[in-house]
Amino acid sequence: MSITENYDKRLHPIHADGSYAKPIDTAQVVTGHTVLRGLPKKNAPIESQLLYGERVDIFEKSEQFTWVRNRTDGYIGYVASNALDKIAAPPKHRVSALRTFLYPKPDLKTQPLDLISLTSTVHINEEKNGFGKTPHGWIWSAHLSPIDQYETNLTAVACAFLGTPYLWGGRTSIGLDCSALVQLSLASCGLKLPRDTDLQENALPEVKDWSGNEEDLMLGDLIYWPGHVALSLGQGRLIHANATHMAVTADIFEEVVSRIRNENGGTITSIRRSPHLPEIN
Repeated sequence: MSITENYDKRLHPIHADGSYAKPIDTAQVVTGHTVLRGLPKKNAPIESQLLYGERVDIFEKSEQFTWVRNRTDGYIGYVASNALDKIAAPPKHRVSALRTFLYPKPDLKTQPLDLISLTSTVHINEEKNGFGKTPHGWIWSAHLSPIDQYETNLTAVACAFLGTPYLWGGRTSIGLDCSALVQLSLASCGLKLPRDTDLQENALPEVKDWSGNEEDLMLGDLIYWPGHVALSLGQGRLIHANATHMAVTADIFEEVVSRIRNENGGTITSIRRSPHLPEIN
């Protein structure tokens, strides 16, 4: 039996023969986002997405696909090789708007090159006409914040995604899933969190004395079911990316609890609470 047989392949790079892969290089994402797949095939299911500026460790590389680990959340999979390039200078800013365009020139009338999403990190080496220049194009400076300057209202960030289409594996405001909504909202507030619901649940402090009554939930509490997560908005409501509406919606807590129970027998597994966000580095 291989010593790696029981390792979680989402987080551990395991070769087909069961051996543990070691990084051979590093790179960063240079497209707005790129799909992360479990197999090096164009029709393989989406596992996640990597965002512009995210850095990766490389385990294997071919002309079409590169096997990587996303340093942001440790997630492992295959991305298109042309979405990666060598690591540039350290980023000093992050995208604080829900989304913004990358332009070829500091001119809003030019055709955008790409769409850059919330939490993407960038290195600005010049400013002109209200734009900041990155190695790959120009971004409107008002859509950027210093990399160490974070939001303090978690639910306000989450609510900015209301109406965003549900997309399994998605991590942008063009489409995302329930755990990505939580991951990106918390990242905007300065807290790194794993990619999937089970990993997130284990990474956050549990509210062990929750009464079971929605009135006792604090604003921003994270509510976990098997394979699903939502954020409490208080007053008996929550926000979540869900396949019922195929969108990010704000719903009545009890109705969601009842629907999940009726659909698959799922019950709340825990309530988790993020640390005091403004103090997180």
